[in-house]
Amino acid sequence: MGMCLILCQLPLHINMSSTQESLALMAVDNSVPSLGGNAHNDNLHKVESFARQSQKLQDDLERLGLKIKHYEENLKFLKNQENMLDEYILDVQGIRSHFRSQLHGFL
Repeated sequence: MGMCLILCQLPLHINMSSTQESLALMAVDNSVPSLGGNAHNDNLHKVESFARQSQKLQDDLERLGLKIKHYEENLKFLKNQENMLDEYILDVQGIRSHFRSQLHGFL
């Protein structure tokens, strides 16, 4: 479970609206000559592409975290089953030795 907590809490969220607002403000501001029509579109495209890619990575990371959590839960279940089987085996061995001792008493 520890690994899931680490992976699921990584801050990878990108706020699309604030990024787009920043670009829109820069495009409206005429004092920034480097952002012409094509440059603005290219930059907007790059930011949107980066945001999509980041969101995909965040989604993938979340899925991996859920898989890890699932595997950890399965491992915990299997360890509990192993402990129960160990106890059962000890009980059966105790019963067997009890019957053997009683059998030797009759012989």
